[in-house]
Amino acid sequence: EYTPLERLYRDMAKIKQSSPRPRKNTSRNSSVELRMGFFSNLLREEEAKATAKNESHNLNATHRSEKHSNVIFNPNTNNNPVDSLKTLDQSKARLMNEGDIDRESLWLLQGRDPEQFLKGFIGVEYVGPYPSATTGTSVESCRRRSPASMIENEQCQKQLHSLGRIMYLLFSRGASLPPSLSAHDDDSPFGMLADALTLDPSENNQDKASTPKEKHRRIFDSDSRETDVFELLHEQKKVPRPVCQLIYDLWKSNSYNDGYLPECAFGSLDDVSAELTSMITQPDIFLHDCSPQTSLQWDTNKLYGRINEMERLFDAMAAAQRDTRNDPNSFQQNHLVLVSGLSGSGKSSLISSAVPSLKEFGWIFLEAKFDNRSARQPLSVIMNAFEEYFAAIFADETSIRYRQHVGRSLQALIPFTEVPFLEKVVPSIAQFFSSICPKVAMKNCAEPSSLVEDDDRSGSPHSNLSLSSSEHQMNRLCCLFQLIIHAMNSGGRPLLLFFDDLQFADKSAIELIESFMCNSQEFAGDIENLQFNKPVFVGTYREDEVDDTNNLQSFLTSMKESSHLIRLTDIHLETLSAAAVNEMVSETLRLPKRMTKSLAEVTISKTDGNPLFLRSFLNAMVEEGRVYYSLAKRRWVWDILALSEVGVDDGVAVLLARKLLRLPMNIQMALRIASCFGMQVEDWMIIDSNVLVNLDHAVYEGLMERFGSTFVFVHASVHSAAYNLIPDNERSAVHMKLGLEIIFNKSAKLDCVDGIVKNLPDSKVFAAIDQINRSRPISISNPAILRVLSKMNLRAGNACMEMSDFQSAQKNFLAGRAFMDTNNWVSDYGLMLALTNGLCLTSYVNGDSSTLVASVEEAMLHAQNHFEDKFVAYSVRVKLLVSRGCETEAVECVLNALKELGESFPQSSRDWSDLDDAKAAFFTTKLLLEGAGIDSILLCPIMADRRKILAMKLMNIVFLNLMLSSLPHTILISCRMISITMRYGVCDSSAFGFVAFAIASLSLMEDFEFSYRMGRLGIKLLEQIGTKSNSTFAARVTTFFTMFLNVLVDPFQATLDVLDNTYMNCMRKGDVDTAAQCASFHFHLGAMTGMNLCLLGSKYVQYYIILSRKKQQNHVMILNIVNSFVSSLLGSDEIVNRCTTGAAMSQDQRLRLALSKKKVVVARMIYFYQMQECFWKRDFDNAYVYAERHSCQKGPALLKRLLLIFYKGLMDFYFARSKGGQKWIDEGLKAVKEIRGWYDRYNWNYENKYFILMAEYCNTLGDLTKAIGFYEKAIESARNHRFPHEEGLSLELTGYFHLRLGDTSKGLSLIRESCIPYKAWGATVKVEKLEKFLSSDITACPIY
Repeated sequence: EYTPLERLYRDMAKIKQSSPRPRKNTSRNSSVELRMGFFSNLLREEEAKATAKNESHNLNATHRSEKHSNVIFNPNTNNNPVDSLKTLDQSKARLMNEGDIDRESLWLLQGRDPEQFLKGFIGVEYVGPYPSATTGTSVESCRRRSPASMIENEQCQKQLHSLGRIMYLLFSRGASLPPSLSAHDDDSPFGMLADALTLDPSENNQDKASTPKEKHRRIFDSDSRETDVFELLHEQKKVPRPVCQLIYDLWKSNSYNDGYLPECAFGSLDDVSAELTSMITQPDIFLHDCSPQTSLQWDTNKLYGRINEMERLFDAMAAAQRDTRNDPNSFQQNHLVLVSGLSGSGKSSLISSAVPSLKEFGWIFLEAKFDNRSARQPLSVIMNAFEEYFAAIFADETSIRYRQHVGRSLQALIPFTEVPFLEKVVPSIAQFFSSICPKVAMKNCAEPSSLVEDDDRSGSPHSNLSLSSSEHQMNRLCCLFQLIIHAMNSGGRPLLLFFDDLQFADKSAIELIESFMCNSQEFAGDIENLQFNKPVFVGTYREDEVDDTNNLQSFLTSMKESSHLIRLTDIHLETLSAAAVNEMVSETLRLPKRMTKSLAEVTISKTDGNPLFLRSFLNAMVEEGRVYYSLAKRRWVWDILALSEVGVDDGVAVLLARKLLRLPMNIQMALRIASCFGMQVEDWMIIDSNVLVNLDHAVYEGLMERFGSTFVFVHASVHSAAYNLIPDNERSAVHMKLGLEIIFNKSAKLDCVDGIVKNLPDSKVFAAIDQINRSRPISISNPAILRVLSKMNLRAGNACMEMSDFQSAQKNFLAGRAFMDTNNWVSDYGLMLALTNGLCLTSYVNGDSSTLVASVEEAMLHAQNHFEDKFVAYSVRVKLLVSRGCETEAVECVLNALKELGESFPQSSRDWSDLDDAKAAFFTTKLLLEGAGIDSILLCPIMADRRKILAMKLMNIVFLNLMLSSLPHTILISCRMISITMRYGVCDSSAFGFVAFAIASLSLMEDFEFSYRMGRLGIKLLEQIGTKSNSTFAARVTTFFTMFLNVLVDPFQATLDVLDNTYMNCMRKGDVDTAAQCASFHFHLGAMTGMNLCLLGSKYVQYYIILSRKKQQNHVMILNIVNSFVSSLLGSDEIVNRCTTGAAMSQDQRLRLALSKKKVVVARMIYFYQMQECFWKRDFDNAYVYAERHSCQKGPALLKRLLLIFYKGLMDFYFARSKGGQKWIDEGLKAVKEIRGWYDRYNWNYENKYFILMAEYCNTLGDLTKAIGFYEKAIESARNHRFPHEEGLSLELTGYFHLRLGDTSKGLSLIRESCIPYKAWGATVKVEKLEKFLSSDITACPIY
């Protein structure tokens, strides 16, 4: 309803032209009345303006551009004149400081004392935009300066003017100054020099006498002066145009006398110096004339405004090179740099800009870029990066020495049996093994890694799918690539792995990358003469696209909380600063920064300083003609007002869409098709050759790049803009058409569809099925095609599982299942079963419980009478229940399954808690074995009954989960496994059955020799059927034999080495379950047998991180129990604090938790370590209480029971001396006899223990001579057998013995000497207590 006043005045002008000028007394005339109506409106407008201005003046504010174009008028408001008027373009204002003055008062300074005039003056100064038509290039063409600053800078402006005169005279080789521009009043050295150089010193007095306002108007109103200067300097003297422009702008400096400076004006001599410096240092940009251009030429190799971020990146690289393998402070610490920012903020450019400098210093660079619509094979983004790296170093003749180092490391780290598996994912890696492992040999030694039979890749009812193989496959892949990275770091060259756009990575890729973060040195062992460096991992991601549903979120959280494992550098890219944007615009337009400042400010206001958005915006403005190259001025020019009006509310996407829509339709169509395949597309994916030709045009337009047969979008935003060109309602049809074209081509016929699909390579299968799966809910009515698409999804899912990409596999299985319905269980039973089993496995590994439950129920419902068709569903259900801590339900599930297989067990808790049935079954089985003999067992045939084989596998699974909770369970299960083996023959699980039976026998009888023979029988049986047994199962059997049986025979140190090696081998194979067994028992055994406590602390961190990530909660609990004891002797919680807070639970809390869940074995372990902690602190009363609670009951952990007997015997003799009583001596004597039996057979581990017990026994009886002899033997034996904790204990007890005899000097000397092995053990708390005792009054308390 408001009308611009300009329209009102235009209407009035028309009336004036058609009517005579009215007089004041002609109001009665109708025409005069009409005219007076307009004058009335005019008066109202002026009244309103005056009222509004008065009110604003009262608020110390005035309008900066008071003109009719900034006023709108409403003639319908008759009451309040102020309501009839609104002012526009008010801009910004600030209160003026003391000493400032407004524009209207400026001329009052003439002839007055400025200080007196400005004193106490307060007003308003405007700082907003002030458009000017004179330059047409500035959004703030006039900057308001206060009188004080004007007076301060007046001399500087004169100096700049004089400098311009000097430069003109120098570059013009002495030509006369134009008379109208030679006036000056500069008494500075610049002015004097300009006068001296001037050939015509005459001054224009009239010009000099002119007012500043007249001089300003005369100079700026005449463009001929600039033309004359450029003609003289550039055309005649060949001075570069940028220098001409600089001289002319300096000349104009003396004309800005009314307080307003144009944006292009120089502010100081420093500005001139900086511009001249840029001409010298960057002559191609700022000195040489700019050739005519039709588009902006961006410097993609230069990074603007990221100096601090680049320094942090290089600091991380330098820190990685400083770290060495033997540096304890960097133990297990890899370096991770995370770069975050919005799309287009320059994350990838930051890394790419650093690569050339890093390569000069020998860095190896691998890049893997993810995208959100990839049609490639699973994990191919990461695998291709490694493949390109290995292929490159084989092609580079200068890398021979480095290649040899990598080859030696790979051969030392990776068993050649794993080479065929690695060759599938990284073909070039096989070249490192060609000399020691020919291809024929590799094929013979390869273990089948495929999850389906080769002759039926589409799946069958009995496909070789298994839960353990699925889990092991991913773990195997992760560990092997850790070893590869470790090998790549050999040879003295550091490694940088760059993962770009992590927000697009799927769960499998994130899992693999997270495994890279784990220090691969844990699996490396000791390799002589090889130098290893710390790798640096760099990842970029868009912060606005990561939320709780994104796969990356958990990874980021984990990395930021893993300071004990990862040295994290977090770099966040903000928008570019105004200076950086102006530098970018200045160098792109090849103009000085002072001339592009206004354009940079407009660009920032439109793009928020986003680099990609900024380039897209200016490119769009060039294409729309708002920024153009002027042939007359030989430079880029622009209309700043027109640019200010451009709307870009929807961001860079709209700009890119505009650009794409300006392209010819055939190029647009080609880009749409290419975008359906993701960020890159291979030429074989596109059937239409015309599309490929148009993609080459897209490359010319700068939208794509071509690398051989691959087209790649230059940026994800370009890809998204191209894909968004496809209407939503057409996308499904486009995807379906592309997928079917890949499968059938244009000439294929549907009647031979099975043959076509069977002959398709995997690459085409993945590309086609990716497009087809994106096309849903497109309906297909042809049953044959539906079945083929379902089989293709099954094939793709199985291939994904082989590559450990379980998330993609689950998507394929779900898609394949969606093409079928329930009726297909009858017509396509094998296909439906294979899809459902695949869903069971992948949903379990991915943690998708809803899909898992539905798939298990469907398999159990529709599977036919063959139990093996339900085996996968049963296995997955059991693993799920165990992972949730529902061991009882898991056991019941297995028992139900065994019942279906004809193997019944009692199910009630009352029967299971009774040992009578277990004992009866054990002794019956023992008689059976003694009657058969070992030789006849080894000659048993191979088990052929498939149902019994499955029953053995199920019992194997349940045995592992019952060891920590129920002794009767383990005994009954092991006995049944022996019974089935003796009746039906041997299988893989038979070997474990004999080892399990041996472990059970340790719980019921003291005949270790019989148990050991049964365990050895299991090992022999394993060796006999080894050609048919998989290595994962063999490692599990060997590990249990070592943990429970062989540890009592071999030296403890040798067993520790075996466990460590087995752990590394199992991790390489991906057998995390067995590796977890080795890790927890290695830590447990090390704590019991005197392994260095500091080294144990490091092992704890290593094991804890890996087992926690692999969800091995039972073994993590054991680690935490043992670590509490280790930390108590180290005297620091540093080890606990380096891990997550869950590890800091107290022993009492763990004990209550174990008892509540009826985990008796765990509770006894806690009692044992509570006893140990009190014992080493000489708190024998509490130590004895914990020992009694443990009760020395027979169980599978015989070693722990023997050590408990040893410590309890020492405390018995202590109490006999301190408290008196024969019962203590009798109990101690039992311990002596028990340890003596083990000493007679296996003296390495038990000799020193027997000697120290005998010494304490003789000490208690008063046989001092024998006591001294046994003490000395105990010290020597512990030292020779490398048990530092027991050497220190022997020395300490010997010292107390001499103190009791009164030999204070020798006693204290021995106690002081005991601190040496205690320090070697790492028991800081123990040493501190002894040192405190040595410094105290030893006569204050009795010594026992």
